[in-house]
Amino acid sequence: MANGGNVNIGGSLIFDHRVQEWNIFKSRFQQYCTANNITEESDKSGVKRRALLLTALVEDTYRVARDLAFPTELENIEYKVLLEKLSVHFVTKKCSFAERYKFYRAEQRPGEDLAEWAARVRSLSQYCGFTFELETAMRDRFVLGLENVKEREKLFAESIMDLTFSRALELAQSVRCARFAMQSTSVTSQLGVPASPQDVFAMHSRGVNKCSVCGYSNHSKDQCRFSSYSCKKCHKKGHLRRMCKSLIKPNNYIAANDDDIVQGIYDLFTIKCNNGEPMRHMVFIGETGLVCEIDSGSAVSILPFRVYENYFKNIYNLNKSKVILNCYNGSKISPVGFITVPVTYESRIEHIRLFIIQTNNKQPALLGRDFISAFNLQLCTANCNNLTINTNYDSILREKYAKLFSSELGTFNKFKIHLKLKCDAELKFFKPRPVPLALKSGKRVESFTRLGYLRKSESLKGGHAHCPSFKIRRGY
Repeated sequence: MANGGNVNIGGSLIFDHRVQEWNIFKSRFQQYCTANNITEESDKSGVKRRALLLTALVEDTYRVARDLAFPTELENIEYKVLLEKLSVHFVTKKCSFAERYKFYRAEQRPGEDLAEWAARVRSLSQYCGFTFELETAMRDRFVLGLENVKEREKLFAESIMDLTFSRALELAQSVRCARFAMQSTSVTSQLGVPASPQDVFAMHSRGVNKCSVCGYSNHSKDQCRFSSYSCKKCHKKGHLRRMCKSLIKPNNYIAANDDDIVQGIYDLFTIKCNNGEPMRHMVFIGETGLVCEIDSGSAVSILPFRVYENYFKNIYNLNKSKVILNCYNGSKISPVGFITVPVTYESRIEHIRLFIIQTNNKQPALLGRDFISAFNLQLCTANCNNLTINTNYDSILREKYAKLFSSELGTFNKFKIHLKLKCDAELKFFKPRPVPLALKSGKRVESFTRLGYLRKSESLKGGHAHCPSFKIRRGY
């Protein structure tokens, strides 16, 4: 296909060294020049390629390139020299031992597809310095790092002399497809209806009624421990908010086709913790790759204004917006506007509306529940069973540790104690100690007297005062 007029094939390229990889951009830039017939023959001086390369750099990256070229001006430096300087600066040196350490410790992540796991194995092996043993190393890491036991057992049964990396991937995929088919058949036979792909991973209840108070199905309404709770939505007693049947006031969401103005109030709840890492993923917004944070607490997707200025200002026009974002602390944010862009995630492309907001610091882009819904992402939940235990632990503990709960005064039984007295020690007489006011209630005095730790003093009138009778119990 010939390039006609001034139309460029491949769109515009943007490179930011803070979030993008230089080698990938360099390869894309060379393909861009080839697609637009900008070669060594058509651009012998390299002026056009140099201009295209410099215009693709964002401001901070352009400043780095200017510093690398100093004292030569960027307008006068040769294209090949500039490309070499940028490659030396942006490509970090790799330690083969460190890369091999990462390679041999890699394992398939939960939910990671087999093809994605194989691609990650290839990516991790790039800088390990493998030569003729590359194919064997990738095969071993792929097989040993598999998450599923059935798939790993199938590959373990194969001959190590005949099994290749591509063959291992093919066998693992066949085992997975067979397992999914068996699960689908099992669901169909149990329920009597055809199973959809989502039903393979779904839990089906067999005629069990859910509790109308909390919504769980492992108990009845009379046994629910939340029956005395009040709903936080309608403030009525007898059910939780998730089971409330009162009408929900809908959000005011209007999308006009003529000027595409959006109105509404949305929640923007995000809580950060220093101990836990946020969920970040690389997505492509148009042709630009960004590391974004997935946040289910945000109803909409957010893009900082500084990111919009650097990457998308000249590509996507900013639309008006009357949306109000409610933050967790009660404050409200009015976005500058919004853009509707194609977002690529895991080989899928969906159009997402990104709201542009002003931020004081370097906050990441947020992908909210609209992104999660568009790509059908699932949040894993765990159901906890409500166990009702009627066992009387009080009687069990008192019976098992009778000495501990005894009303008698405890004795020291860890080791023997020896009292050493001097040979010329003389006995001293002490007057009876008066009973504290707290012990004059009667019961405690009688208890201590019965146990032998207090005795009546016959020398005092009335015998109301007591003195302690200290005993050393034997038999240890």
